Amino acid sequence: MLHNYDDCERREVVPFIPPGAKRILDVGCARGGFGALLTDREVYGVEPNPEAATVAAKRYRHVYRGVFPDVVPEGEVFDCIIFNDVLEHLVDPYAAVRDCRDYLAMDGHVVASIPNMRYVQVLKRLLFNADWTYTDVEVPVRMLSPAPNRDDLAVPRQCWRRRAGSWAAVIAATASAEG
Repeated sequence: MLHNYDDCERREVVPFIPPGAKRILDVGCARGGFGALLTDREVYGVEPNPEAATVAAKRYRHVYRGVFPDVVPEGEVFDCIIFNDVLEHLVDPYAAVRDCRDYLAMDGHVVASIPNMRYVQVLKRLLFNADWTYTDVEVPVRMLSPAPNRDDLAVPRQCWRRRAGSWAAVIAATASAEG
């Protein structure tokens, strides 16, 4: 049964995907609502829920059934890896981000949306109404320092857009000539 697996289009994350990124990996793709928006790209998914993966497979080039990075074949390369509200569910989210370097093309990007539990309206709804609902209130974008190479994903260039319900981050891993 597909509890909590709606289509989750997440249209507000699409602008964070670099225009040149054609081969996309959507980690935790659920039923593929987000990937269905990316009609001009080659979209792959990773999904541990078998029923959701079956639905997503109708919208994606391929869906790897299981957990990232375990189910993604060695040698696969993507221009952009997406984590839409997924990292916070992983046992080791830092390892997942580090593992991205094995699957990123040169100049590849990681885009992550992470729930913002410190936003007072989210806390209020959660504490008093037991309601976890995303909203689309945006505030300015913040840029941090660039990473010297793809192996330095621990201190990447990040572009964060704060939303009332989550943070959206673009993590750029640019490879050096030696990289």
